[in-house]
Amino acid sequence: MVNSGLIVLAAAVLAAEPAKSEPIPAGSGSFVFRDEAGNRERPITVWTWRPDDFRPDAPILLVMHGTTRQGRAYRDSWIRHARAQGALLAVPEFPELHYPGGGWYQLGNLHGTPELGSPEVLDWDRLRRALAAASAPGASGPAARVAARVPEKLREGFAAALRAEPPDDAAKLAILKALNELLDDKELYRPEDFPEAPPALRTARHPRALSPGMLRPVNRELLGVALPLGLAAPDYAARPRDKWTYAAVERIFDQVCARSGSTRTGYLLYGHSAGAQFVQRMVMLLPECRAERAAAANAGKYLWPSTLTQYPYGLGGLKDFGDRELARALARPLLVMAGEEDVAEDAEKDPDLPVSDDARHQGRNRLERARFFHRAAERAATGMGRPFAWELCTVKDVAHSNTGMAGQAAEWLFKSAAEARERRQAPPGN
Repeated sequence: MVNSGLIVLAAAVLAAEPAKSEPIPAGSGSFVFRDEAGNRERPITVWTWRPDDFRPDAPILLVMHGTTRQGRAYRDSWIRHARAQGALLAVPEFPELHYPGGGWYQLGNLHGTPELGSPEVLDWDRLRRALAAASAPGASGPAARVAARVPEKLREGFAAALRAEPPDDAAKLAILKALNELLDDKELYRPEDFPEAPPALRTARHPRALSPGMLRPVNRELLGVALPLGLAAPDYAARPRDKWTYAAVERIFDQVCARSGSTRTGYLLYGHSAGAQFVQRMVMLLPECRAERAAAANAGKYLWPSTLTQYPYGLGGLKDFGDRELARALARPLLVMAGEEDVAEDAEKDPDLPVSDDARHQGRNRLERARFFHRAAERAATGMGRPFAWELCTVKDVAHSNTGMAGQAAEWLFKSAAEARERRQAPPGN
């Protein structure tokens, strides 16, 4: 006779056990990842493809999407390359809804994303006073350069906003609109859309209007201007490493292994456009990551390997990052890629091209920036007398295209796996 007390105890134990993760199916699939150690409230859909004859020791490739956040499309475009290598493919999708703007995605959430309109984020009185002083005749310094570059068509409203006492919502938006215009960076959300969702959020899955808790994030480009003028310091504090989106990728890899039965201890990593920014920054800022090889294709801007340039364009101002960490990153296998036709120099021809002064300082277009960035990294390694493992690859007849870059990226990423397969298949004695 079965003891009813034991049945109750067994049921309680089973109820207390966490539900086991569903395995990754053969072919195309997906699962939702919640980063328990990081930003649990911000789910990530991981689009997958697994070969029918998947082996536990087969390569795992993680692909980072571009600014469109279309993880499924990136997964589909990479299936043929994964199939050719018998690799498991996983594409994390960082939705704009939960990871808004560049700060949350390619910049890794190192400093969070302050929200427009929050009195704790921007000290509007201070910002207004600073800009008013900067607009005075004979003024100099960064704030004066900002004020001097306000477009003519916006100057009247900008001046009125500076005189507003106290600054109301209209004045605040006029100031931000002028700053947005003068920075001319398409990664910024535009104040004239407020309170409607920015274009990236206007999809069938998301409502057009912003909820009260989803005020538009301020992009880091704008914060670069606002920080010395009116940003409340506590609201732009560094985030713990567990909160970085780069760290989430490491835990997604663990989840992929658990769901597939993989025995791999490392993964291959590729990113295109904004995803390329993500990859090269992750390699530099998280050099202990388990990426065996990484490729960054057609990035619009780079994290320059120098502390003389301030973050997010350089390493200046980053805590706990010095020559030792940089040397470690430069010794990691990274392929810096650019299409030889990816040469648009303005946002009219390339709407996603960063065109702020800091971005232009890295080169006129994506091809130039890739070459200059690789050269700067090589010089940094030589100057420290340390190994340099990064490579540069330019692809003929390709502009800003993930599919156009994927072939050569796959060839380089899977090189070690292909060599290992050839050794296994070689006749004995060879």
